Amino acid sequence: MNEALASMKLTNKSQFEKIKAIYTYICDHVNYDYTYERHAAYDAMIEGSAVCEGYAMLFYRMALDSGLSARLVSGKGNGGAHGWNIVKIGDYYYNLDSTWDAGKSIYSYFLVSEDNFGGHVR
Repeated sequence: MNEALASMKLTNKSQFEKIKAIYTYICDHVNYDYTYERHAAYDAMIEGSAVCEGYAMLFYRMALDSGLSARLVSGKGNGGAHGWNIVKIGDYYYNLDSTWDAGKSIYSYFLVSEDNFGGHVR
């Protein structure tokens, strides 16, 4: 994880730039684990595969190590058990879900308000 963070060159970057770099790294490097056996940040980082819990844990750990305020959120995603993150920019927290944006070039679940976070229920 330290090597990945170092490669992002986050020093002196804004909160938004740090969040975007970490989010993009995770979306580009982690694949969904359809065996449903990989749940940890380790699995997402080292094995390159995890369920939503692993994605969210990895974002959480990388965000904290980068000096960001982030939280894990659990709830329902399209009716099933799901986990994602919130992250603070300025005085506000925003939702993000790297699991649902993984592998996409345009993000639909990055830094959105509760009202615009379709399919998610805390």
